[in-house]
Amino acid sequence: MCRMSQELLRDLCLRKVVGIFAVTLLLLFSGLASPGLLRASPWKRAFSIGLGTERSPLRYPLGLYYDATRSILYVADSGNDRLISYTLNGKPLKVFDAAGQLAGPVGMVRERDGSLWVVERPVNSLTFINLGERKVVRHHVTFGGRPVLTDKLLLWRDRIVTLDRASGKILVLRKDMTVEKAFFPVKKGFKGFFDVKAKGDVLWGMETLTGRLFGFDTAGSLKATFTPRRRLSQPVSFERDTGGNVYILDRYLKKLFVF
Repeated sequence: MCRMSQELLRDLCLRKVVGIFAVTLLLLFSGLASPGLLRASPWKRAFSIGLGTERSPLRYPLGLYYDATRSILYVADSGNDRLISYTLNGKPLKVFDAAGQLAGPVGMVRERDGSLWVVERPVNSLTFINLGERKVVRHHVTFGGRPVLTDKLLLWRDRIVTLDRASGKILVLRKDMTVEKAFFPVKKGFKGFFDVKAKGDVLWGMETLTGRLFGFDTAGSLKATFTPRRRLSQPVSFERDTGGNVYILDRYLKKLFVF
């Protein structure tokens, strides 16, 4: 039986909540539903995904990625060391585990050429996968002479963006895995970022515990901020839509706040 530390167990539980949040808002932020959906009608569950191919159950699904160019949804099935692709009606398409090499994936993105970047939590790797050449390359990113605890992953302006959980900074990486920029506000008492999202030319980070949002331009300059109008307990993820709404998920309060 696999032995997991208390810290890992807490992380798995936290990511399960975040995963549910991401699935819930997928249609809204992929453009498949209008930003006025919340005001127009109550939410209704369309379907749920709990199985992979051959009806094998998911085990700790901790990451979600939507490929808008192909209308395909990817789930990082961490407990089974695999990635699974689905149609938008929940039908499993393919399972990928890099011939048994994949270890606890918690997030992924897909490049235009079809190659993948995957965060493998157990080995703290930002892993490049060339599907055509069946090539897997693990990268252990460093910043300032220290290992980066890779978390979150997205593509932004031909760069890879990750969140360093050790420092709480947003890191913009070149494809050779060197750090091009580190984004963080120069503010007294800043607690570090817990989540990050890209919206056009602005990179948004959500501060740990407070839920404050900070928006940076491509040069790393702070251009906008947002402070929730109520005190939050444990904000774990956020979104912004084209209608100006801000959504913040609070794990402790078990609520999704809309501002």
